[in-house]
Amino acid sequence: PARAPYQSPPPPAHPTTAAGGGLRVAQRLNEGVIGAAVAVLDAVYRDKPYRRFWVLETVARVPYFAFLSVLHLYESFGRRGPCEDDDGCEENPATGKMMSQHLHKRLRAHFLETLNETHHLIVMESLGGGDVFFDRFMAQHIAFFYFWIAVAQFLLSPAAAYHLSELVEVHAWESYDEFLKEDGERLRSEPAVAPALEYYGSADWREMLPKDLRDIEAPPMKTLEDVFRAVRDDEAVHARDLKWYQEVGDLAKAE
Repeated sequence: PARAPYQSPPPPAHPTTAAGGGLRVAQRLNEGVIGAAVAVLDAVYRDKPYRRFWVLETVARVPYFAFLSVLHLYESFGRRGPCEDDDGCEENPATGKMMSQHLHKRLRAHFLETLNETHHLIVMESLGGGDVFFDRFMAQHIAFFYFWIAVAQFLLSPAAAYHLSELVEVHAWESYDEFLKEDGERLRSEPAVAPALEYYGSADWREMLPKDLRDIEAPPMKTLEDVFRAVRDDEAVHARDLKWYQEVGDLAKAE
């Protein structure tokens, strides 16, 4: 069957805000951390978009690694979540017991999100991002500490950890959207880079999308404007998913 034409997803909604309590305190801390980080990026990488985006993508994929690490730990301890319905359960052939597949779905989702952010990183590297030692030094050290912060936060409060990552993804969408508006004419005059041509439309890209978006055509991929629009759109999908994870609340549920 013919696929539906590609359309950019709507801009990310306003980041999730808890009514109060400890989660709201954690969200305020997250907002302060992201605000400070954005101020540093603005100061250091003014008029250096590809270098900035490479640093941003290096950091943006870190929480997915952290989520995977914690979920693998839970899975190793047999914590796969309650087996509440036939759709989310299957029989363990070794024991004959029913076991939940919801945690496995969440693991798979975060793995595909990691792959997506890695392809963004490769795109930025093809444009010269990561060539400067200072950028590599700063991004890799931020990533190291961010990983352990994300692990600790995810262990204590998955909603708080997802909120921090949501803020990162919303900022990424805003950064790419602003770049497209400011440099669109120049980007339209330059061809798409090879990593983007290979990734968009592939099975890895399509499986990363929510179910309601998987049956669409691949985004146009002729110019750098197309590349950055597709990357921006991916960030909107991530932000939407992270908001949904917070709303669901239970790690045992995922799609």
